[in-house]
Amino acid sequence: MSTKYNDGASISISSLPKDEIKQAFKEWSEGDEELEKLLFQCYSNNIETIGCHSDSSDSFLQVIVNNSYNEIKRMLCSLQTVHGVRILVEPNGSSNILYPGWDTPIITFGLKGKPQSSADSLFYKLSESITNYNSITPSKTKPFEYMLDFYDFFVGKEADLNFELKYLKNDQYIFSVNTIKDRSDLNSLNDLFIHAGLTKDDNSYGRYNEWNLVAKTLEELDEKMLHCTEVIINEWPLSLPSEIVEGMSANAIAHFMKRKFGNSSEGQQKFNEWLNNYREEIIQKNIRHAFEDSAENQQKFEEWLKDYREKIGSSIVSKGDETSQSSVNKNKEQDRKETNTR
Repeated sequence: MSTKYNDGASISISSLPKDEIKQAFKEWSEGDEELEKLLFQCYSNNIETIGCHSDSSDSFLQVIVNNSYNEIKRMLCSLQTVHGVRILVEPNGSSNILYPGWDTPIITFGLKGKPQSSADSLFYKLSESITNYNSITPSKTKPFEYMLDFYDFFVGKEADLNFELKYLKNDQYIFSVNTIKDRSDLNSLNDLFIHAGLTKDDNSYGRYNEWNLVAKTLEELDEKMLHCTEVIINEWPLSLPSEIVEGMSANAIAHFMKRKFGNSSEGQQKFNEWLNNYREEIIQKNIRHAFEDSAENQQKFEEWLKDYREKIGSSIVSKGDETSQSSVNKNKEQDRKETNTR
């Protein structure tokens, strides 16, 4: 079935005719009635969303906090007892700077696996938290709210940290902080996180280091999260980066350069030019690994890169901040939808 809005492109809802907004939600939700309802509830309550996905193994909704602080606090608390839930806070934005909105801070509400019942559906819980204040059981213990404290403190800090909170099906809560492995200030961060009650995960995957704390009850999690939050925020040892150093992520480098060029029209233009060139460097570096270094395959790479630019890469290397989402969604999971409720 052909669709008008679910084509991989990033669309601002404010640009849609009002009589077509519901149709856009229907297409983005791909048959999930609870997700369709949730998108409409977010839109009606000025909660800005930028991404969503639904299937039997993985569901999520991505939001920007902006002026919806209290609503998002309720959304967080509504998921405290849902097995498989995953909250991810990315104060620096996306780790992949090829994506439009790479520097937009994000909170992701996610659920791994099929819910035990429709009442435990991620989207049902989130919708209820927005529309029905009484749907959240009153509790003095609200450890999930600490995720907003990390969001508030680290937005604009260029700290290159992500924060994750999960409730596993074995009744364990796990809070994690992760960052790139090669950063030069890793020792100071390690000392801080250990002091905050976290334990370094020596089995951290790929290019990332991770520190965790584990709790078996909400009360235990609340106590540990309170201590962890206070120590990390009150004793944060780093200032904004003053130069590019070895081990910085692409996202951190881009944030530094954006700040360096400044907010003037001329500065923004220069930054966009720099970002276009930097994106192309990343494209070439990442794709070149797929080709052997023989002369024949080098020629194949150059032909591939030329074709990539002409077909889908031109929007990345030529348009700066006006990048079309459809060009980069080729690199995301196929069914992921990018939406933007303003």
